[in-house]
Amino acid sequence: MSLVNFESNTKSMELRKEDFFILDENGYRVRPMKGNSLFMFPDDYIILDLETTGLDPLVDDILEIGAIKVVDNVIIEEFQRFCRPDDISMLSGFIQKLTGITPEMLDNAEHPINVIKDFMQFAGDSIILGYNVHFDINFLYDEALTRNISPIKNDLIDVMRFSKRFLSDLPDYKLKTVAQELDIDSTGSHRAIADCKITHNVYQHIKNVIGNDGNAADEFYKKAINKRKPLDCKDITTDKTEFDITHPLYGQVCVFTGTLEKMNRKQAMQLVVDFGGENGKSVTKKTNFLVLGNNDYCPLIKDPDGKSTKQLKAEKLKESGQNIEIISENVFYDMLEM
Repeated sequence: MSLVNFESNTKSMELRKEDFFILDENGYRVRPMKGNSLFMFPDDYIILDLETTGLDPLVDDILEIGAIKVVDNVIIEEFQRFCRPDDISMLSGFIQKLTGITPEMLDNAEHPINVIKDFMQFAGDSIILGYNVHFDINFLYDEALTRNISPIKNDLIDVMRFSKRFLSDLPDYKLKTVAQELDIDSTGSHRAIADCKITHNVYQHIKNVIGNDGNAADEFYKKAINKRKPLDCKDITTDKTEFDITHPLYGQVCVFTGTLEKMNRKQAMQLVVDFGGENGKSVTKKTNFLVLGNNDYCPLIKDPDGKSTKQLKAEKLKESGQNIEIISENVFYDMLEM
């Protein structure tokens, strides 16, 4: 894969982010140099968490990179840096309220390329753990490509998937919810270093219960494939009877809004139920994901006057603490590959 060489650290004004991405035959973004997703319980690892202006690497920016280095199950070093977005106006009031990061905090922030390089040096070739870690890695991977540096290639472990198998009856699987269920302090959640430490404690709890026995880990993984009756969606059903209960769409209620670029809404809804999820017509307290068509998820949508009724309601529900995420069509496709 060849990349354009830049004379500066800024993204090219003539090229779009999507010009750097590789698409498969179905038009989905693929990341061929991305590390492998592992199922194991290492003693040495890096835990990573990002804070961003939104959930789509195609149009959103990284605000903060936080990480902790763990050796022999003990935290030995921390990494925390702010990144200054190319356009500070992308830092919406909604994100400021959610993360506590304000424009003033970013006045002296460094350029993303410098922070990413330093983080990659901090991480080395260690396994990277995270809570829904593919979200964080995809941001770093795509940002590196558009800045003309080698993308991150470390192997990954998603602690959220462990949590879904270990705790089977929670109302949701937000990091804070899982931590509270395990009596782990979740103070400071939605900031990078705090979330890293919470994730570390959740992982260590699960690891200590499951143990380091390879057979026990294998059995733990096998049980993650669960048989259940197909979900009874009104018009969209599935013939599948086996689902990976650790998949991010399993048991989640998805609502679509706007026109999708790569498929029609019926096809997208079919994918949801095929992964064990449910579809909803409108945003309610049961909704977990509001998926915006790519044309609706753009910088302009951050203007309150440009947001749909569904998005405004979803933001209000998220601010009240509901387990709901507002994602783009592209991020939805990324989730299918996890």
